[in-house]
Amino acid sequence: MAAIRGARSGGAIAGLRQNYLQHAMQAFSGAMKGVPLLPDLFHPDRWLLWLGVLFVLSVYYFPTGVVGQLRARLKK
Repeated sequence: MAAIRGARSGGAIAGLRQNYLQHAMQAFSGAMKGVPLLPDLFHPDRWLLWLGVLFVLSVYYFPTGVVGQLRARLKK
């Protein structure tokens, strides 16, 4: 049962990240027009790169998953 909750919450988080990451990167890239290198680094076409970076960071910081991490905090 817990695995189903984890998969559902992980899928929802991944879907939200994917949908809003491109829009956030477009706004950030536009705001950094005068700064060298940053507008190109955060260009909306590079959203898959940053999605991968976010995935690696989430695996590193949530080794037991998001639900497992929340359960561990609630037990404390």
